[in-house]
Amino acid sequence: MNEENEEIISFKILLLGNSEVGKTSFILRFCEHTFAEESITTIGVDTKTKFIIRNNQKIQLIIWDTAGQERFKAITKNSFKGAQGIILMYGVNNKESFKGIKEWINNIKENSDQNKVVLIIVGNKCDLDESNWAVDREMVNDLQQKENIEILLASAKNNINVSETFSKLVDKMMDLDLGVVKRNTVFGDNDEEKGQKLNSKTEKKKKGCCKK
Repeated sequence: MNEENEEIISFKILLLGNSEVGKTSFILRFCEHTFAEESITTIGVDTKTKFIIRNNQKIQLIIWDTAGQERFKAITKNSFKGAQGIILMYGVNNKESFKGIKEWINNIKENSDQNKVVLIIVGNKCDLDESNWAVDREMVNDLQQKENIEILLASAKNNINVSETFSKLVDKMMDLDLGVVKRNTVFGDNDEEKGQKLNSKTEKKKKGCCKK
């Protein structure tokens, strides 16, 4: 097959959650392998594109970074259109952001087809000493059981479970055949083009938005 006509599967991924939980830092760590100590505030919606290879398949990820402030909720709602994957984030040191997860889940259910979107919850900033966590593991386990949604602990700063989160999301989206097939898309000039691949493989089961 001519490389120019080779199929690339494209996915739209939203990062949702309250402000200051590290959504932008998480995306920058994944897309650009960088981390900024200073807080980065997203105004409205920002997007980044990342090309990867997963299970020998070329994949385009269009990642939407959304603002968590209340005044941007209307913009965020409009962002749901066409999204196949969602990473819902809270900060392990921010109890209010964890309490807001339930509202975000309701928002997702109201604005998306649960059979056509995959949701993973991420507790960011797990590099902090557990004595500084405002959300303990028992609270996390309780939420995971009640909502039946996979929850990962991660750190954009220390690069813990960042690529793994996207790996799990991509595997689940591919299991459900949610991607959009594209042709003649320029494959990105990044590490994946040179042979680096996402790690961590998830079990192959049919799963929707609110299921592990």
